[in-house]
Amino acid sequence: MDATSAAVLEDHPRIEEPKYIKGREIRLKGHPRFDETWVKERISADTSLLGLGNMKVRDVERIQKRGRLDLLLVDDEDEEDVKWYEVEVQLGETDASHIIRTIEYWDEEQRRYPNRKHCAVLVAEDVTNRFFNVISLFNRHIPIIAIQMKAIQVEDYVLLHFTHVLDTVERRGEEDETEDKTTTPASREYWESRSSEASMRVLDECLGLLKQFAPGIALNYKQQFVGLALNARANNFVHFHPRKQPHLKIHAHPASPEEWRERLRNAGLEVLPSGTTSVRFRLRKEDLDKNRDLVTQLFRDSYEEYTK
Repeated sequence: MDATSAAVLEDHPRIEEPKYIKGREIRLKGHPRFDETWVKERISADTSLLGLGNMKVRDVERIQKRGRLDLLLVDDEDEEDVKWYEVEVQLGETDASHIIRTIEYWDEEQRRYPNRKHCAVLVAEDVTNRFFNVISLFNRHIPIIAIQMKAIQVEDYVLLHFTHVLDTVERRGEEDETEDKTTTPASREYWESRSSEASMRVLDECLGLLKQFAPGIALNYKQQFVGLALNARANNFVHFHPRKQPHLKIHAHPASPEEWRERLRNAGLEVLPSGTTSVRFRLRKEDLDKNRDLVTQLFRDSYEEYTK
């Protein structure tokens, strides 16, 4: 399981030469200062802590028929690809009531806003084996993410460390739209009108990397995404989403997605939530310049996995 993020929750001077220092785990449940409200404030101040990308906070303590939804986070960078995360925060061990509550909050939001993609998120200090199995069963039918949160004290500082212990299951037609037989052909001009020049330049550079090991590869423009064609046949081991912002969203299918997510994070790239068989991330021109070999290796690995 991958550690998604860790954050120092107080200002701390930059350490040029890091040295080992022992920390100790502290329990937040029942803590006189660091309570659930404090945790939600930390997440609201920096939503990237959860490893879901840079989300916007749409609402806190959102009133619903069944109670109050702790956090409603939204990825609304693109009008056609809006995703809402219904987040429930629990101190201590997971229990049945919080799992049910998480699903109920998700269900109400997706009923009220069916034109949005929705994902339930349970954040808890301890995701026990018993309830991990329960959440895993739900995950076959409901997009739900389980995140384990640890608080670590190092001298006078406290860190929060979040680990994804369960990610959403990849679903046909949801995570990989290249499997959709109803995709509509488009043109380069279509995507140029819907994205930025910078994003299209990154797309072209990615094509150049692909041609290094697959000379017959070409871009295959669809209205839903930009795929690939090898020798005039669709071959979507990688596909792309050009954006209005100066970056490109990339969806790849390498042999070891979990390992690749960690490698991309370690390289400083923004990894996005995805299913168990793929990797999604954002790529800017400066990211590509710094990680050209790494991106090429990811593309090659995906190509070899897809065509073996």
